Amino acid sequence: MTFVCRAYILGLVALLCAPSSFAGDWKHAIQACSDAAKSLQRKDRVKGAETTGHVSLLGEIDALRRFAIVKSDERFPWEDCVIKMGTLDWLAPTFANIAPGSSFAPGLRMQRPVNHGETESLWIARGYYSLKNFYFMEGRYDRHFPLSSYDPEEKATVSFYARRMDLHRQDFYGLGQSTSTTGLAEYRQQEDEASVTAYLPMRSLCTYLTRSRLKPGSTKHPWQCRWLAAGGTLQILLPSVHGISDPTVRSVQNFYPPSQLPGFSHQPPFFNPEAFVRFHTPFVTDQTWNNTDMRITYDHFQDLDGGPNTFERLQVFALESFELRFNLKKGGLIKWTNSWWRNALCQGIVGDQCRAGNLVFDGLVTTSFTGTGSSLPFYYQNTLGGSDINGFDTLRGLVDYRLRAPNRMLLQADFYHDIWGPFGILGFADTGRVGLNPSDLSFSHLRHDFGIGAYIRAGGNIVLRAYIGFGAGEGSRPNVKFYNAF
Repeated sequence: MTFVCRAYILGLVALLCAPSSFAGDWKHAIQACSDAAKSLQRKDRVKGAETTGHVSLLGEIDALRRFAIVKSDERFPWEDCVIKMGTLDWLAPTFANIAPGSSFAPGLRMQRPVNHGETESLWIARGYYSLKNFYFMEGRYDRHFPLSSYDPEEKATVSFYARRMDLHRQDFYGLGQSTSTTGLAEYRQQEDEASVTAYLPMRSLCTYLTRSRLKPGSTKHPWQCRWLAAGGTLQILLPSVHGISDPTVRSVQNFYPPSQLPGFSHQPPFFNPEAFVRFHTPFVTDQTWNNTDMRITYDHFQDLDGGPNTFERLQVFALESFELRFNLKKGGLIKWTNSWWRNALCQGIVGDQCRAGNLVFDGLVTTSFTGTGSSLPFYYQNTLGGSDINGFDTLRGLVDYRLRAPNRMLLQADFYHDIWGPFGILGFADTGRVGLNPSDLSFSHLRHDFGIGAYIRAGGNIVLRAYIGFGAGEGSRPNVKFYNAF
């Protein structure tokens, strides 16, 4: 903790003593915030926010969901203030959730872009420290390079990163579908990671293969794999899981037998190779109203101590989203000129149309496998309830981490509706279950919920959401979530 506090103090001192060459960035950021304060109702049409691209680089399925509901054609002065402050080239303030239970986590981020022709690189260092003594630090290098001369905008990405996180207190209710809220106990999870990962769009490969098969003189346009990408990761994980020393808190090892806490007595280092294939529609433009995304991921976790904790994981995630649009016909229900209510019901966009909201359907199935005599550590098992450790919303009518097991199934429907500027409302319905074995995943004994909430956008992305879930059999569950740190 002392090291982190010192790092923050040094960062603030460096910020105050920043060279004059960075003064221009701060001047523009301050001006953007000043304009926002003076003109909160002024609209500015801008080119789509830079939120597209390699959203699934590290395999976070939450990024695929966020990408499906980005609003890229319009930005308000309030958003410009946040974007300017959060994208300063040298040192910028930032904030996030680190993991469930972390609360608000302010932080600092340093970045340095380096471009050489068509090859682009980005150095990033960032850190967060939460109000509840969680912290997260990351150093990262991204390199983007073109794949072919057919489309210079199509680029592959290779990333190297190292991370350290301390999740000060994490909730545990036992393993399986039939646990109870009375079984709450806690543990502390720390982890170091080092990784290299790659993301490879397949369009240029398909272009090459199809063109090579065309007859001489043919004018037929070759089919291109706009729907296909692949990638992989090589990762070293160094977990460290402890009990809670506070005598007023139930610590997991004092409340649960070893059979319910696989991997607690010894946490080995893991080698984790991952491979994935992604099928998706072309990236979002101002004219895109429908998005399809599907990702299949295979992971192998090798216990480097030769112990009983080696396991494999197969995950399938699919998403279908629709932007609900209507024509602004003269005399129609929503053709109310200069009406605040019209904009609240259906926000105007290009082409004499308006946008009533985004309807999103998604499904997730995660299965895990172990060999004879092996077990899956409880801190790497999947969870349903609130959001999982990666910030992915699951059964929102339950508390975070409420259900935990090696296998899970989840189906969701969400509706997002922008009211004014960066503010909007949402509604959702979730259903799912967990299982100790893959065969336990069926449509029987599902947990269900529904709920409503509100959100705030910045740069087209939802950065803060607050909601309340009902119907899961455990009362109403309010929750507030910021954008996740990892």
